[in-house]
Amino acid sequence: MFLFFRHFTRCVFSFLLGIVCFYALGESALVAGFLCLGVWGVFSRRYLLAGLLLLLFFGGTLRSYADLSLWEYHDNTRGFWGQSVVFRGKVATSKETQSGMSYEIVSLEPFISGRLASRGDIYPRLFRGDIIEARCRVEAPVSSSDFDYARYLLGRKIKSICQNLSWEKIGSEDQGMIALGVEASKKWLDRTWNRLLSPPYSSLVLALVFGDARGLDSASRDLFAKAGLSHILVVSGWHISFFIDLLVRGGTRVGIPKPWKLVPVLAMLLFYLLILDFQSAALRSAIMGVLAFGAALSGRVYDSRRALFFSAGLMSLASPSIIFYDIGFQLSFLATLGILVLEKTITGWIPAIFSWGKIREHASLTIAASIFTQPLLLYYFGVFSPVALLANVLVLPFVASIVLSGLAVTVIAAVWFTLAQYLSILLWLALILLENSIQLLLRIPYAYFDFRLGGVGLLSIYLCFGLIPIVLYQKNKKRV
Repeated sequence: MFLFFRHFTRCVFSFLLGIVCFYALGESALVAGFLCLGVWGVFSRRYLLAGLLLLLFFGGTLRSYADLSLWEYHDNTRGFWGQSVVFRGKVATSKETQSGMSYEIVSLEPFISGRLASRGDIYPRLFRGDIIEARCRVEAPVSSSDFDYARYLLGRKIKSICQNLSWEKIGSEDQGMIALGVEASKKWLDRTWNRLLSPPYSSLVLALVFGDARGLDSASRDLFAKAGLSHILVVSGWHISFFIDLLVRGGTRVGIPKPWKLVPVLAMLLFYLLILDFQSAALRSAIMGVLAFGAALSGRVYDSRRALFFSAGLMSLASPSIIFYDIGFQLSFLATLGILVLEKTITGWIPAIFSWGKIREHASLTIAASIFTQPLLLYYFGVFSPVALLANVLVLPFVASIVLSGLAVTVIAAVWFTLAQYLSILLWLALILLENSIQLLLRIPYAYFDFRLGGVGLLSIYLCFGLIPIVLYQKNKKRV
């Protein structure tokens, strides 16, 4: 046990590596892990540590195998591809998008089990908890050149889609007070911002403030992707830390004692995560944020790197598939890891003359995060943005004010809608300025170009990245 906590980061990394290798290589991952860790143990002569890491690697593969086997047992929708079916189902999620309604339907029939994704018209619409008799054609999800839809659905434990959906509502599931409150809050947010601003600006506010980018049209998505700003459309560590800091400052203003501040922070953070449907990137950030806040209250030292691997290990233990299929989690984890590993080093390389207005800080954070996430972005989206660094340095401080204004207008709209309407005009002008600024940056020659990275190239780059912490550690050791 002492050895585990002493090498906590390495141990969790071995567990995560076992999950990734299993999903990428299958059962042969056991052989690969045994060879790699065995050779490392022989050459380093750290046999006990190598044995522990090998055990955790096997634990990761076995946990993945158990999760995959359970999923295969409970989901047989692939056997119905190309067939028309009629079944009773329950609506698990219901979301309005630019192209209509997006549903996730859980089958309640014994002959077809699993979760299916579908789309439908905005009116009439279904709501979460509705019981329906569905008629559709079960098909495999089709990915496009700019969006891997099949992988996105696998991250949500969905293998099949329900095309040409027609339905008849036959009942509704009784939901608890919390579920009803969360669902009502989501509907209120959508309805309120669609009244305050017209699309696509209402959808843009929901994406920037609440991480809900499903209502954005393809033109807006492409605009942010080409500028290297797609990460601001999802809730990240920055959003969670900003939210926690806002709650802590508010608690201090109203005089909440220090030991009791954790209670309202946890309660509001839980409600915020429920609004976000527990997005993996937001959940990871929330776990790290709570650990940091708890350490500050108890007077303990907070280790960001251990907190990052603890949150990743805890989430992968509950659902191993997020490590391999959930793009949001992968980008969030790698961006945070890049900042923790490289931010201080990069800050030392930037001349002190750029310290004005926190330019140096924003630049070092952006470069560190981009180095670790850019290969994955090239693999998934195939767009390289040389202008991304400049865009992030210029836009991120501006986005912070938009997020704060969006939260403030949301709260005011609940109390005095007329005042919120007037204030939303200022927010609308800020969103137009943001959009025009990005468009202006993209007019720079070679601001972006298409370049897709293959699987072998992606693996090679991240293997090289694995040497960066070792090199920096040896360099710091020599200085000491």
